[in-house]
Amino acid sequence: MRTHMLLVPLLACLMAADDPKDVTKTELKKFEGIWRLTAQTRDGQKVAAEAFEKVRNVYSADGRFSTWVGEKVVQRTSFTVDPTKKPKTFDATIADGEVKGKSLKGTKIFGIYEFDGDTRKICYIVGGTEKDRPTEFVSKPGSGHYLEVQRRAKERRRDSRQRSRQFPGPPMHWRRGRRSAAILHAAANGCVRWARHACLAG
Repeated sequence: MRTHMLLVPLLACLMAADDPKDVTKTELKKFEGIWRLTAQTRDGQKVAAEAFEKVRNVYSADGRFSTWVGEKVVQRTSFTVDPTKKPKTFDATIADGEVKGKSLKGTKIFGIYEFDGDTRKICYIVGGTEKDRPTEFVSKPGSGHYLEVQRRAKERRRDSRQRSRQFPGPPMHWRRGRRSAAILHAAANGCVRWARHACLAG
């Protein structure tokens, strides 16, 4: 009887513990969104802001992100995280991308990270091994480590004038009674609201 009494609190503790899969899923959700670099140090050398001002990383909550330079995707990467480590760690594998004509596919990245609201600090090594993972947020000369500060970008909302330009009013030929042409015009331009009106018009 005494043995059963001792097992009860133990089982209660195990049931109360967070499921590792749920913890990881919650952590990945923090990555979701568009992130822009605000500072970068590479192998102990500070990188000029002009070198990364057009770079942004677009993360999804399923452990993937794409790196954009302007309007072009230059790299796609998958990653996993371990929020139970101190500092928290991430492992990444480049799925697609190149530098100076050399493919980076399959390249491993080992790093650490921390969040502070909409700011994230990461330190990592590209092409190294597990033992090369940084243990602190610093990039020393000769280490091969990258230290970055990133900030989550705020998505812009279109104002009424922008929406008006994207979805203009009914075309002139609708007003002249050419309903069929109006429907095709509206549908081709994605103007669902005007297409519906055109269908209902007599």
